[in-house]
Amino acid sequence: MYQSVPQNLDFPELEKRIQKFWEDNKTFEKLTARNRGSDKRFRFLDGPITANNPMGA
Repeated sequence: MYQSVPQNLDFPELEKRIQKFWEDNKTFEKLTARNRGSDKRFRFLDGPITANNPMGA
């Protein structure tokens, strides 16, 4: 059902690979173009809400 997750993940390297994917595919540019002039905007949420970081702050 689920694939096994490696025990030795290099999170900084994984983040660099994800960032490169976004840059190569112009993901953020596509998002802003899609939102331009739209009432239904897609938003990124920055993690879960916490006492020190309420959503939208």
